[in-house]
Amino acid sequence: MQLPDCRFYLFGMGNRRKLLYKQGMLLDALTGETVRKWDVASETVRPSEYAVNIETRKGVRVSVKEDETGVWIEDDRERTFLAGSPLRLLSF
Repeated sequence: MQLPDCRFYLFGMGNRRKLLYKQGMLLDALTGETVRKWDVASETVRPSEYAVNIETRKGVRVSVKEDETGVWIEDDRERTFLAGSPLRLLSF
């Protein structure tokens, strides 16, 4: 089964901080605070991988991902931890 093309994604399962990605912005879903912002050339929301992949207009590839330990932002230079508490994720 193929999931529909989504233009937003909600991170933060369980007791984790709730984060909303939409149109190049990562927001705190409860307060509306901007956590990160990118000048997006292209984006792919991958719900089955718990990830959003971004390519900026400067050619930088960025991934916002959720795994069993937490929510992360990864780019060419670093991996930044945003929220966490251990949990078990389902595989699709």
